[in-house]
Amino acid sequence: DPPKFLTEGDEIYLPTQIRNYTESKQKVDVTMAKADWFSFLNSEKQNIEVASGASENAVFGFKVNSFIKDGKQRVTAIATKESDAIEKPVTVRPNGREIVKTDSRLFKNSQTFDINFPANALPKTQKAEVKIYPNLFSHVSESVEGLLERPYGCGEQTISSTYPNLMILKFIKTDNKLRSTADRFLRKGYERLIGYQVANGGFSYWGGKDEADIALTAYAIRFLKDAKEFIEVDENAINKAQTWLIAQQQADGSFQKKYYYETIADSNRTKMFTSYVARVLAMQKAKSGGKLEQNAENALQKSLVYLKARNNEIDEPYALALFGLASLDAGNLEDASAIAERLAKIATPEGDAVYWNLETNTPFYGWGTAGRIETTALVVQLLAKFKVQSSKFKVESEDLISKGTLFMLKNKDCYGVWYSTQTTINVLDAFLATIENKEAKSNANSNIQISLNGENLQNFAVSSDQITPITLDLSGKLNILENRLEIKNSENSPIMSQVVSNHYIDWQNAEISNQNTNGARQLRLDYKCDKQTAEIMQEISCSVETERVGFKGYGMLLAEIGTPPGADISRESLEEAMKNDWSLSRYDILPDRIIFYMWSKSGGTHINFKFKPRYGINAQTPSSVVYDYYNPEAQALIEPLKFLVK
Repeated sequence: DPPKFLTEGDEIYLPTQIRNYTESKQKVDVTMAKADWFSFLNSEKQNIEVASGASENAVFGFKVNSFIKDGKQRVTAIATKESDAIEKPVTVRPNGREIVKTDSRLFKNSQTFDINFPANALPKTQKAEVKIYPNLFSHVSESVEGLLERPYGCGEQTISSTYPNLMILKFIKTDNKLRSTADRFLRKGYERLIGYQVANGGFSYWGGKDEADIALTAYAIRFLKDAKEFIEVDENAINKAQTWLIAQQQADGSFQKKYYYETIADSNRTKMFTSYVARVLAMQKAKSGGKLEQNAENALQKSLVYLKARNNEIDEPYALALFGLASLDAGNLEDASAIAERLAKIATPEGDAVYWNLETNTPFYGWGTAGRIETTALVVQLLAKFKVQSSKFKVESEDLISKGTLFMLKNKDCYGVWYSTQTTINVLDAFLATIENKEAKSNANSNIQISLNGENLQNFAVSSDQITPITLDLSGKLNILENRLEIKNSENSPIMSQVVSNHYIDWQNAEISNQNTNGARQLRLDYKCDKQTAEIMQEISCSVETERVGFKGYGMLLAEIGTPPGADISRESLEEAMKNDWSLSRYDILPDRIIFYMWSKSGGTHINFKFKPRYGINAQTPSSVVYDYYNPEAQALIEPLKFLVK
C-alpha cells in the first residue's frame, strides 16, 4: 500500500505483506521493479520465508529522486510454484511551492500569449496547457469535472457541484457519453443532498441536527424542482422544504437571517435574503407557465411588495439584480426595466470589460473577487433575460452583456471554474441566458492553428456543434524563461482560449516570488505536532489553529492540513475535536491531508488530532493552507512539516 502522494526527496521504507495461503511453508523471492523516478536504499530483492497460513513483510527502502505523475511501483513475489504481483500508481510532487497563472482571452482572428517563468523556478517544473472553447456551453461541460476538483462537503457545495450535470441534460437531447455521465452524477448528487434535509423540512449546510438555512433551502428547492424533469425526486422532500421556507417569512414579507451575536437582523442582509428567496420563487413561477402553489404565490407577492417599497434603499448590485430577476420572472416588466436601467448606470469599466461590484456578503458568504464575479453574473442574467422578454431593451445594454461576459471569461480559474461553487453556477446561468434560442453553437466551423515560439504545434478543426473544450499540453515544448504562444482562427467569429501555466519555486523564495498574497492578511494558520521524530506506530499529537483576523467576510473556512506519507489518522481524535468546538462542522481524510470545514468565529478554531506512522519515513507533508471557501483569494499558507520515523 504505497503512499499515493510523495514529495521529491522523500525516503520511504515500505512494507509489502506476503500472505501464504498454501498448505506448506514457502520461500519467496520478493522484488520491487526499478524505475527512473526513485532509487533503492536497500536491496531491490528480498528473500523471505512464510509459514503456511501466515504472513511476513518484505521492506523496500527507496528515495524519490524526481517528480512524476502516476509513476508505477510494481512488486513481484515468486515462490517454488506460486507467484503474484501488484502494481500501484504514485504521484511525486516537486519540493517547493506551486505557482499557477491563468490568462483568458476572447478573440476573433488571432491572439498571442506570453508564457514566462522566473529565473528561480525549480528545474523541469515549467508546464502549461492551452484550452480552446468553441462556445459558451463548452464551459458548462468543463465545469462538471472542474467543480469536483474543489471540496464539496456541505449542502450548498453538493448542489452546485451537481448543477452542471442538470444543465447538460437540459441542453443535450441526444444520448451520448456526456449525457450518460451527467445523469449518473445527477442521481448521486440528489442522493447526497437529501441527507442535508433536517427534521423541520429545511436544508442545512451539514445535515443532522444543524440549523436549517433560508438561502440554502431556497436553493435546494430550485434544484429539486429542476431535477424532477430528469430523475425521480421525492415530492414530500420538496413540499416539506417549501413549507418550512414560507413559514420563515416575516409579517412584512421579508426573510431575515441573524447571526448568533446579533439581537436585530441587519437591514441590508434582510433585503439580500428576501431578494434571493423571491428570485427562486419567481423562477418556479416562470418555468411553470405563470402558475405557482397558492402559498408560494402569496409568499412571492409579499416579498416583492416588501422589496418594491424599499427599492430606492437597495443600492447593492447583487440584491438589485436578484430583485430585477424576480420581478421579470413574476411578470413585472416595468419594475425589471427600472432596475436594469439602474444597474446599467453603475457598471464599472475594467479594460475592455465591465463588472458590478459587491459591497457586502452574498447569502452564501461570497465576497472579494468571487463575489464580484457572482454579482456580474446576476446582472448579465438580468440584462440577457430582459432582452428576450421586453421590447424596451436598450441597444447599449447589449454592449454591457458582452463586456460583462468578457469579465467572467477573463476571471476563470485554473480548475476551469470560477473560484467557488456558488459563483460558478451563477456564471454558467449567465452564459446559458446569453445563448440565443438555447443553442451554444458558434457561428461556423473554424480551423485553429497553434504555434509556440514560431513553430507550428498543431492544426485542428473546431466544429460548430463542439460542446467540450479542446486542450493541448505544451509541457516539454517550453523554453525555460520566455515563450510566445500564437493562436490563429480561420473564421471571423469569436472564440475563447485560456492558458494555464504553472511552476514551482523553492520554499525559501516563496514569499519573494509570489507577491499576490494580499488576502492572506485576513487569515491566520498555525500547525504544530508534539514530535517530528518518532518510532513506527508511536502516537503523534498535532494542533491546528485557524482564525479570521477582523470581521470582513464571515462564512465558511476550509483548512487543508498536510499529513506525512503512511499516517494512520485517528478518527476518534477528530470526532473529539468536533465535539469540543461548535465551529468545526466536518472533516474529510484524504491520502495526504485532512480537510476541515469550519465557520469563522471570534477567537478562531482550535483542532487537536492524532496519528500513528505505519512505516519508516524521512519525508514531509504537503504544505498546509486555510482559505475562505467563497473567496479563495483570502488564504494563509505554511510550509510542509518534515517527519523522521524509524
